[in-house]
Amino acid sequence: MAEIASVLILGAAVIAFVAGRRWQHFVRTVDDHKRARAQVRRYRAARWPALRTAVILLACLGVYIVATRAITG
Repeated sequence: MAEIASVLILGAAVIAFVAGRRWQHFVRTVDDHKRARAQVRRYRAARWPALRTAVILLACLGVYIVATRAITG
C-alpha cells in the first residue's frame, strides 16, 4: 500500500511541477506581449516625425544639388 501511495505522490509532484512550469511560461509570455505592444505604440508615434524629417532632408539635398549644379542636364 505504501508503494502505491508513494507512486501517486510522485506522480502528483511531477504533474504539479509541469503545471508550474507552464504557468511560468504563460506569465512570461503575457508580460512580453505587453512590453511589445507598448514598444509598437512608441514606434508608431515616432514614425511620422521621422518620415517628415527624412522628407525635409531629401528636399534640402535636392536644393543643394541644384544650387551647386552637381547635376547638369
